[in-house]
Amino acid sequence: MIKSMLVIALLASCGGGNRGAMLDGAPAQDAPGAPSLAFANVHDNQELETGFIVGTSTGLVPQVGCRFDGGAIVGATGTAAWKCPRPTSWKVGTQHVISAGVYDGSTLSASITASVYAAHNHDFNGDGYVDLAVGSMLAASGAGTVSIFYGSPSGVAATPDLTLTGPKAASEFGFALVAADIRGTGYADLAVGVASFSTSHTDTGTVYFFNGASSGLPSAPSYSLAGPALANAGSGYAMAAGDYNGDGLEDVAVGYNGYNTFVGQVFFYKGGAAGATFDSMMTGTSGSSLGEAIGLGDITGSGYASALVGSPSGVKIYPGGPSGIATTSIGSASERGAISVAYIQRGGFADLVIAGNAQAVIHYGSASGLSGTTTVSDGAQLGWGTAIAGDVDNDGHDDVVLANPCLDSSCHGGNALVFAGSSSGLATTASTTISGPMTSSQFGYALELADVNGDGRFDLEVSDGASSLWVYAGDGTATLYPASSNKTLTGVAGTAFSPR
Repeated sequence: MIKSMLVIALLASCGGGNRGAMLDGAPAQDAPGAPSLAFANVHDNQELETGFIVGTSTGLVPQVGCRFDGGAIVGATGTAAWKCPRPTSWKVGTQHVISAGVYDGSTLSASITASVYAAHNHDFNGDGYVDLAVGSMLAASGAGTVSIFYGSPSGVAATPDLTLTGPKAASEFGFALVAADIRGTGYADLAVGVASFSTSHTDTGTVYFFNGASSGLPSAPSYSLAGPALANAGSGYAMAAGDYNGDGLEDVAVGYNGYNTFVGQVFFYKGGAAGATFDSMMTGTSGSSLGEAIGLGDITGSGYASALVGSPSGVKIYPGGPSGIATTSIGSASERGAISVAYIQRGGFADLVIAGNAQAVIHYGSASGLSGTTTVSDGAQLGWGTAIAGDVDNDGHDDVVLANPCLDSSCHGGNALVFAGSSSGLATTASTTISGPMTSSQFGYALELADVNGDGRFDLEVSDGASSLWVYAGDGTATLYPASSNKTLTGVAGTAFSPR
């Protein structure tokens, strides 16, 4: 009894505030708060372009776990700041539910949940934030460079974090590039093509691969793969990524439209744990310039990406499957231009976007192939037009940003227009117009959408094709973007972006 009273007296003398006092030889612990978790880079209806889910926790959280689509729980790395790998089995364009919570070895508690759409991985260093790769094929005396801007909670820096340089003068390294998780590591890899490779245009076409890792991309290629070896073969003008054989790894398609003096070839490189390897190719006919544009997307909802192969006569659709890309097309579109893949109506089908002549033509996917079209334009009907698709208003349907870099006959000015998507298709009237900052800028020469700060809203990157690159941060307002850019990036010229 005396001992018990003594203990009570000792506790009272601590005043309740000195929780670190010794009691029977053991330190007393702070009373833990209720556990609380938050996602740092995941938001409802977001198109998720990273291989990792990151977040934070407070209170008593001994371990964090993640669950995807109600499946098995995956233990996270870290607690106060935690990270879970995204399943590599997710097909681009499909919807998924992510949960995270306190993990006791069998169940989750204090959990949080978000519904997202799978998109191509553009996160090179695996920190959960989308990174930018910007090709400048005319830089370094025509050798070409690719500038890497790593995303973060505050976005990207004004200057590149890393600059990759082409193999030699006139190679025009960076004319085409693509980011995707080729090896299934959770980190995006970067594939870079060359447009000329020599002043005589006779060298073998080559694609350079840079493997992503926690430290980011290496400054030298991890490996390279040779393409065709006839005149103009180096003209790798187009690249795309997508899983055409259904193994959960991203594959790469490269258009060598200059092959054999513009007969053209398309090479397909399949993803693998050790990197990309040659899979198959298709060859055009005399003067067909096959592969001047290229895309990969699941048009038919089969679970396999189809190859969308462009030439001056239009775009043909070649379905994918367990054995790779078929040799017979299942449909075509008559328009010529740059190819993008969109998910406007959703419903499990990818849509084909063809941009050119100051307009974009959308061909909707269906189980039987292309079905129905919508055409949008800037009204001036001058210039050539560029377009990119992404869900900028977070309603679950991709929108299309169309830019016209030439608003008059002297190719001055430029603007970017946002056309809203819905379950019934794309609106034909723009909901937002962004005017370029300079009257002679060719604003809209190239476009990119990337959520570089992880707030769940796509930021819009607009190039003038010369030396300026403007970033407009998605702000969640009715206009979606501010009238003036939030940041100007330097160190870029003749811009090319990785397709989404």
